Amino acid sequence: LAKRTGVPLHVLVAVRALGVTLGPALFSGIVGRAVWSGNSQLLGVVGLFLMAFCEAVVPRVSLPKLMTALFFLMGCTMALLDSLNVTVLSTVHGKHSSLPFSIFHAVYGLGGVLAPYLVVVAPNYCWEFLASCHGTLGLIILLRRLQHGKPSNWKVKIRGASNETSLKADGPELRAGIPFRVMASGLAFIFFTEAAENAMGSWAFTYAATTLRQPPIVAALFPSTFYFTFTSCRMLLVV
Repeated sequence: LAKRTGVPLHVLVAVRALGVTLGPALFSGIVGRAVWSGNSQLLGVVGLFLMAFCEAVVPRVSLPKLMTALFFLMGCTMALLDSLNVTVLSTVHGKHSSLPFSIFHAVYGLGGVLAPYLVVVAPNYCWEFLASCHGTLGLIILLRRLQHGKPSNWKVKIRGASNETSLKADGPELRAGIPFRVMASGLAFIFFTEAAENAMGSWAFTYAATTLRQPPIVAALFPSTFYFTFTSCRMLLVV
């Protein structure tokens, strides 16, 4: 991509990260309304189709500005899907969200383990594979929604049993905010975690293949081992 468009790879990664950073602020209102109205599935379908579109177009783009815009859009879409997932899981499961979040992060980590080998096995079709996965998942969710409608008892799950009989259109009740120390600690942890993940994902394979002159199958072990250890520690902490 960098050779074809002339945009350095680290710039594309940074632009995507900018979209991931700004996305929650841009789409928080949309996510809130979708979840509160029971339409989180439809918003998820929109996000998955957007990701599939970007991933299908990226291998065919040679204009620098268009490639940069696509990576920014991918970052925003990733933020949309992640914010939607966190909102739905925390709202539905409440204090019992640890297991669903652990499963979510385990699947995410498994993707990080397998992705380097996808690059080794099919380097010319990675983007098409990702686009087909996101597009297929979005289509399955859309068809299920059209067939079954909104999830059963969605008002109780989202709005709470106390609001089921006497719900006003003003939205959910406001609750006490998170203490500043907890918020700051969480933000610091997320910052360094994402920095480590992006550094390993964007640098480890290239470093092993070019500087250390390792064959691709060996270079893939570097990011794969990182994500395997990262995910395993998460699961052990939960268990």
